Amino acid sequence: VDGLIVSNTRFSTRQFIDTVTRQMKDNGVNAVLLEYWWGKEAINYVGADYWGGIYQSIDHLIVQGHRTIGMITPPADALITGRMTGSYKEAFTDNRLPFSEQAMVSADYSQQMTRDLTRRLIDENNGLTAIFVGDYEMARSCVKTIKEMNLRVPDDISVVSFADHEVFPFLDPSL
Repeated sequence: VDGLIVSNTRFSTRQFIDTVTRQMKDNGVNAVLLEYWWGKEAINYVGADYWGGIYQSIDHLIVQGHRTIGMITPPADALITGRMTGSYKEAFTDNRLPFSEQAMVSADYSQQMTRDLTRRLIDENNGLTAIFVGDYEMARSCVKTIKEMNLRVPDDISVVSFADHEVFPFLDPSL
């Protein structure tokens, strides 16, 4: 074996990735890490600009007139979550708007938890007009919950999902 291509998952923690990359480096393993990487080791890495993509999504919602935007992120210990909340806050700051910590919640990818958090965001954030969802599975549950609350997507509440999925065009409304 001349080298490894290492892909982590949404369940990978920073500690796990830091440990694996340090061990590969210490043992002279040639490797390229795919996706989430914000550690300290100097490694080869290929991934997306999560910060920029999330920032653009939140900024777009703000430009469209949304001022109270909820955010449902993956679990707090997921590597991507810090990027999501950081770019959310930066987009609000750059647009000279206050952001609400109360409007940012973390879910564990479960449909029920996402449904409960969607209800909580709508109930506890007066004037909420958009929700950014950090995962495609959670986005489906979010849309379903909004509709069950007799609200319309996107007329009453816009929904943006960070991750795309092949089922999104078939949702009503599509994402």
